[in-house]
Amino acid sequence: MNLFIIIFGLIGTVIVTGVDFVNTKFEGEIKTVCTSILMLIALYITIINFSFLGVAITVGLLFSAGGDYFLGVREKLPEKKDGLYFVIGLSLFMIGYLAYGVTFNVIAGFSVLTVVSLIIMSVIAVVQFLTLDKEKTKGLLIPIIAYLVQASILMIGAIGVASAFSLNTFSICILIGSGLLYVSDSLIAHNLFRKPLDRPDLYIMPTYFVGQSLILLSLNLA
Repeated sequence: MNLFIIIFGLIGTVIVTGVDFVNTKFEGEIKTVCTSILMLIALYITIINFSFLGVAITVGLLFSAGGDYFLGVREKLPEKKDGLYFVIGLSLFMIGYLAYGVTFNVIAGFSVLTVVSLIIMSVIAVVQFLTLDKEKTKGLLIPIIAYLVQASILMIGAIGVASAFSLNTFSICILIGSGLLYVSDSLIAHNLFRKPLDRPDLYIMPTYFVGQSLILLSLNLA
């Protein structure tokens, strides 16, 4: 199963990056299918060997697939619906990643490192927020702040797991996977609310899908 996840992760990364690159009209649907396949793999692993981690990763991937759909199709919609779909997509990702983050923090437990990570991620979140273009974020401040809080929870949990499990293969997958999701979201924020990137598809989707695949791989290594 590990090999299958790795192979599909690589294939899926090429697919979601490719549809972004060529800007196909089915971009949102294709991304949703790829993430849904990861979700079905997580569901299968959880059914075979039940764990709360498996439930959390399955739920996280399910909501991520929904987020992929709404964010993927929003650019083809009228301006009024575009904003609505963005908020819905953002909210779905926030719920999905919160499932990851809360579970990772429960697994890791509380330690001095939790406090240190909290301080570091809070500083990063504040810097992220203050450097956004306020004109471009008008009407979206509350969702963005909520998303920054959720992203920080995810990273604090991932760092905690890496420490608690002494950087074994399981915890490394969680740490790198979560880190890549954080990088992907930061690139999206930069592209939308600071300065547009040249060919953002070459950076955002690979970090996103590899990150999701590594978190799924961690489930099979737990």
